[in-house]
Amino acid sequence: METKMTTEINVLKLTLHSYLVGYLAGTKNGRNVLHFAESYQSSTARPTFSLTTHPNYPRADKML
Repeated sequence: METKMTTEINVLKLTLHSYLVGYLAGTKNGRNVLHFAESYQSSTARPTFSLTTHPNYPRADKML
């Protein structure tokens, strides 16, 4: 007998002023994952998503 496990994942595209920030993925069991886009991570002129991701924040590179 074969058992199939399926997990439904919902994905939300995150943008600020038409600038791609990343994606938020969530499952029905409550697990959420935030993935920042590479272009957002590497840009020092990125719009501020949160104070912890602002380029002048001391540990912004670790948050991203």
